[in-house]
Parts: sequence; C-alpha cells; structure tokens
Amino acid sequence: KLSRRARRGGEGGEKSGEETPILFLHGIGIGVLPYIPLVDLLTKEDPTIILAHLPFISMRICSSIPNPDEVVDSIQEVLHKFNYRKACVVGHSFGTAVTSWVLRRAPELVSCCALLDPVVMMMNLKDCLFNFIYKKGTMMTIEGILRNELYINFCLRRTFWWYKSILWAEDIRTPAFIALSERDECVPVPAVQQYLSRYCDEHHHELDLVVFKKQGHGGFLSCTTSLSRIATGILKLRNDCEESCRR
Repeated sequence: KLSRRARRGGEGGEKSGEETPILFLHGIGIGVLPYIPLVDLLTKEDPTIILAHLPFISMRICSSIPNPDEVVDSIQEVLHKFNYRKACVVGHSFGTAVTSWVLRRAPELVSCCALLDPVVMMMNLKDCLFNFIYKKGTMMTIEGILRNELYINFCLRRTFWWYKSILWAEDIRTPAFIALSERDECVPVPAVQQYLSRYCDEHHHELDLVVFKKQGHGGFLSCTTSLSRIATGILKLRNDCEESCRR
C-alpha cells in the first residue's frame, strides 16, 4: 500500500473514508515490478495506491489458485480493512480479468475503472485465448517463457474460464478509461474499437478511449509518452469521481 498519508495516519489513513484509492491489478509476468514507472507517475498527486500482488500469474510457486469469488472477497476485505468504500480500479492485461470479476460480482466497490490492454473485451472471439495459450511459437521469447511457465500455464489452462471473465460494455456502469495498443498480439483491437463505438453511440455513453499507434501488448511500459498519457487519464478519472461524490 503506497501512501505517505496512510502510513502517517495509521491503519486506515487520515482521510480513508472520503478518499478514493487506486487499486492496481497487474498482468501476467513477474508481478508489479514492470509497472513501477507508471506507479511513480501516479504518485505525483499523492493518491493512496493499493498494489495487488497476484502470485498465480507472477511466476511464483502457488499451492492453490483462488477462484474469482475468492479474489473479489480478498479485495473487499482489503478495502474494508483500510476503511475505503470504493476504489478506482486499474487493470492491465490479466488484471482486466480481475477488474471484470469485481465489476460483475461487487460493483459497489468500484467508483471508476481503467482498462489497459483489456484482454477481457471481445473474449468470445478466438484471438486472445488462441494467440496467448494455444498458438505455437518459440520458447526463446518473453511471451514463450510466460506462456509455458508451470503455474501460469496451469492457471490459464485449468482454472481460467473465458465466460466467467468476459466484460461487456453494459457491465461498465462507472466512468471508465480504456487504453488499447494498435498492434496488440492478444486483443482484437479493431473489433473492440468497433464494438465500443457502436455501444457508446447507441446508448449515449461516454468512454475515454485511447489507442497507442504502432505499439504491441504492454508496449506502453517502455514508452514515456504513453505512460504519461495513461497516468493523466487515470488521475483525471479518479479526481472527477471524487469531485462528483462531494457534490
């Protein structure tokens, strides 16, 4: 939990009841470490940031893998422990699946959400699952190593059911920021763009949607311009939600 204010104020912080923390959910890889540059940008305004560690997708030894209900219960427990009613939930890649679990099972915990490289959108198409899990490729790449790591492999092939994680536009009942990568190897970006545009037009719904040109899945992590745009989008989203709650 990263917040000078929270550490000073004790377990719940000085303003926990009225503040909206940022709950960050990382993607498949080595945990939160690759996201430190983004977290650093987010701390410029000193929000409370809760970094959730998901060991079952972080190349860690896991004796058991929690189901979606157990993960959501854990998130709810953390928020209640620190006296937070709601959070700005930010998910990247697999983290958007966890975001989807929260949105569908405990929407009252979400004040707003940010979906970065959302693998859960249009998951009914074959692109995401086939490209990451079943597509044959060399082991001598980062993608190949992650795809074939023992516990990640078990998590995706034996405990992950797409229909329990897919996120439809109507499930997003809060203000949202969505970031896509034009050359994403997993997400069917054109289909997602078309789907979201059609839904927003038909339902007069607004989404802050950005597409990073010439970038692949997770490419924003190595691009300072993209990182800055994402941090700005998340902070604006959170601040707008806090402002509307005060009215």
